[in-house]
Amino acid sequence: MKYYIVTDSQGYVLTIQHTNTVKDYVELNLDDYDLSNDRIYAYKVGKNELLFDPKRYEEIQAEKQKVLNNKEIAELQKKLQETDYIILKWGEEIISLDNALTWIADVIKINIRYIKEYKEVLKNRKKWRERIEELND
Repeated sequence: MKYYIVTDSQGYVLTIQHTNTVKDYVELNLDDYDLSNDRIYAYKVGKNELLFDPKRYEEIQAEKQKVLNNKEIAELQKKLQETDYIILKWGEEIISLDNALTWIADVIKINIRYIKEYKEVLKNRKKWRERIEELND
C-alpha cells in the first residue's frame, strides 16, 4: 500500500498516513513491522522500507518512564503536603510545653497520642519519601 510518512528533523517517523493523493509516498506492507508500544517512533524511512533503531527505542522508553516517574513523584509530594499539618501540629504542641518539671513526661504523652492517632499516616509518609528518593535515583 502507499503511505505518506511524516518524520521529525532527525528522520524518525512521527506518523504514517494512508494516501493515494500525494507524490512523496512510500510503498510498504505495514504487517512487516511492529508498530506497537511507541515502536513506530524508532523507525527511520529507508528506500521503500522502515529501519528500526533499537537505541532510539530505548531512549523513547527511558523518556516515557521519566515522565511517569515525575507524575508519581508529584502525586507523592502532594500527599506529603496534605499531611504536613500533622507534623506542624505535633511540633507546635511540643514547643508550647512550658513546665520544665513535667516536660519529658508531657512530650512522651504527646508522642504516644500522635503515634496512636496518626500511625498509618506517619508510616505512609515515610514510604512516600522513600519512594520519591527511589524514583529520583
